[in-house]
Amino acid sequence: MQPPQEPPAMGRGALAAGIAQSLGRASGFLRDVIFASVFGAGATADAFFVAFRVPNLFRELLAEGTLSNVFVPLFAETNAKEGVERGWALANAMLGFLLVALGLVTMVIFFASEPLVLALASGFSAEPGKVELASWLTRLLAPFLAGISIAALFGGMLNVRGKFFLPALAPAVLNLAIIAACLGGEQWAALTSTPAIGAVAFAATLSGLITAGIQLPALRREGFRFRPTLRAHPALGRALKFAGAGLVGVIVVQFNLLVELQLASRAGDGAVSWLMLAFRFVQIPLSVIAGSIAVAAMARFSVQWAQDDTAGARLTLSEAIEGALLWVLPAAVGVHLLAEPLVALCFERGAFSAADTQATAQLVRGYAFAVIGICAHRVLLPIFFALRDPYLPMRLSLVVMAIKIPVALLLLDLFGLIGLPLSHAVTVSLEVIVMMAVLHRRLEGWQEGLWSELARIALASAVMGAAVHTLSTVLPAMGHLHVIVLSAAGGLIFISLALLLRIRALRPIWVKVQRRLAGPEVKQ
Repeated sequence: MQPPQEPPAMGRGALAAGIAQSLGRASGFLRDVIFASVFGAGATADAFFVAFRVPNLFRELLAEGTLSNVFVPLFAETNAKEGVERGWALANAMLGFLLVALGLVTMVIFFASEPLVLALASGFSAEPGKVELASWLTRLLAPFLAGISIAALFGGMLNVRGKFFLPALAPAVLNLAIIAACLGGEQWAALTSTPAIGAVAFAATLSGLITAGIQLPALRREGFRFRPTLRAHPALGRALKFAGAGLVGVIVVQFNLLVELQLASRAGDGAVSWLMLAFRFVQIPLSVIAGSIAVAAMARFSVQWAQDDTAGARLTLSEAIEGALLWVLPAAVGVHLLAEPLVALCFERGAFSAADTQATAQLVRGYAFAVIGICAHRVLLPIFFALRDPYLPMRLSLVVMAIKIPVALLLLDLFGLIGLPLSHAVTVSLEVIVMMAVLHRRLEGWQEGLWSELARIALASAVMGAAVHTLSTVLPAMGHLHVIVLSAAGGLIFISLALLLRIRALRPIWVKVQRRLAGPEVKQ
């Protein structure tokens, strides 16, 4: 009998995933800068953002958001209790099911591209040619779903085996492909006699297939052989049952975005681009910090829970929450305060105008409120799958779906377009509050001192925000250097306050820094 699998180390896993995701976010930032400079924030950019949303919607529904959350805990449990070979058998059974489902959905996207575009952005019909352009781009992007969904499943398998870096590189592959396509758009147009934006869609599709392919050698080294099968596996039925419940929760997350896209599409050319760029902008802390911590925590928590280690699982989740909010909360405060100069620094060049900057910055301020809840939700949601209870998030999601449209319409009427991200903040915060209350009961409490630590993080973030606001009023105008100085000052102020308040989530990092600065010990 094989010994129990050692739970993947969350600190090392989060660091590896964080490094890879930092590369992804850095390349993603460059991608957005180049895309905005080349295509601006008009009808063409709007069409691409909606077309790209279509396969990503199905990716969340079918793979990353549902099956991965379900599959990772079951794969971890099978590895821990039945051995690695049974785990690989489950993976191939899941792949067989997923390939059939992906083939069917890809055909639906291809042949029903126009209805799908209208479902996300019916306001496009008021602009001649906009629906047709978005529909053509959707057809080019249809195969993207298959590659990126298989890559997500491969990534979950590698995470359970303690490998975090390679799966987290997927965004970097996508971003580099899109950057190349933006720069080569004119050549595409000359060769194909189609709009240059088509090169971006084609490159995105190609990147999905590459992302899946680069992970396969690493899995082979772990002992996996790619042999999808439609034969039943004892755990597959349970996975699909849980996936059905989890699907409802993911549908509601996508429903939130769909409502926001629909309402933005009716505000004329540019509104969808402003909304999507603003959301991507605030996703920097979400992806680099909360995303990497959630991936590592999910893998470790799943193994600990499968081994009936409740105390270890409780510690893992508490540390994940503290670690995520340590960086996300001050980042949200800073982004809210410096939204306009940050957007100008990043995007205002080429086809992206000063008016686009002002409109995007306003939405960034709204999403800065939402990102705190989004990051906490990103950490908490997979835990319910590890607990084999996707039903509570499902019920919560149904409540959110019921209130989303009236809340969005009310806030849109009161505050304009910023009401859309504010509605996201309201609904996701409600979900997080209920999830935290339920997990407190399920895990028999939290790690001692969790709430006092979160209070210290909030205090340090508030003081940092006040200091940055004060500095912004007294510093002389220095162009783009002004926001760079304020950002650096804010970071130094927050870290100093965190050390002064002895925030424990910073302690392991600080110890490592001290060791590096101290150098090697000298033997007598």
